[in-house]
This record gives sequence, C-alpha cells and structure tokens, in this order.
Amino acid sequence: MLKHELSKDTAENVNPLMTIRVIWAAILMGLITVAGIMAVIAGGDSSEEPAVGGAEGLPIVTLLSAGLLLIAIPMAYFLRNQTYKKNWAGDAVTPSGYITGNILFVAFLEAPGIVSAIAMVVHGGVFPHVLPMIVAAGIILANFPTGRPMNPAEPRLGVSEK
Repeated sequence: MLKHELSKDTAENVNPLMTIRVIWAAILMGLITVAGIMAVIAGGDSSEEPAVGGAEGLPIVTLLSAGLLLIAIPMAYFLRNQTYKKNWAGDAVTPSGYITGNILFVAFLEAPGIVSAIAMVVHGGVFPHVLPMIVAAGIILANFPTGRPMNPAEPRLGVSEK
C-alpha cells in the first residue's frame, strides 16, 4: 500500500513540460555530440576517395540520409499530431499525450541525423554529408516544447460558441 501511495505521489509531482524539455535537450545534444565525434573521425577532408560509393562515386549513405530525412519530416509531424488527437481531453492535449507525441517527433528526426553522421565516416569528410543532420537538428530546435497544446484553447474572436 505504501508503494502505491509513493508512486501516485511521484506521478502527481512530475512536471510534464520539464520532462519533455529534458528529453528534447538530451536528444538534441546527443545528435550534436555524435556529429562532433564523427567529424573528428572523418577528418574534415572530403577530397579522398570515398570508402563506399555507387555509380560514379555517389555518396550512397548521404543520399540515404537525405531520403530518410525527406520521409521523416512529414511523418514526424503527422505522428505527433495523431498522438495529440488520440490524447485530446476537452480543449487540450493530456500531459502524457504531449510527452509521447514529442518523443516520437524528435526520435523520427534523430534517425536521419545519425545516418548522416555515419555518412561522414563512411565517405570520409564532413561536408556535404553533415547537411541532413543540420536540417534535422534545426527542425528539432525550431520545435522547442512550449507546452501550448496542453493549455485549454482560448475562445477565438468571431467564432460562435456551440
């Protein structure tokens, strides 16, 4: 009985906005750290012959990363919005739905960034292989968790109440 009371008390004292901000920052910093480590390993010089290449030396892993990013961007927004929709209560998203939706969002965008970091090592250089990672990190950065979807919607002017 005491264990149940402790877990209930802990669940009530958790700040969902702070939780998702910590997760958001950890994923973003992880992506930046991986980029830095891979850039050091790659050596920064892309003039050498790539270790892996397709027809005429196309950087296959970089193209894979860019393609994955093009798929991941709309999927991340779609899944986050669907998660919000599933967890809609009244005029707001529940805290658990907000956290889950944002974790899905950053995880989908982290994947092309990691593949981009792998491309830096495989193809032996930083630029242009780092570009998908920069775009993914920029989108994650632009979607800082504000908590706004958890706040009840305010009445809009000119819209009649039902």
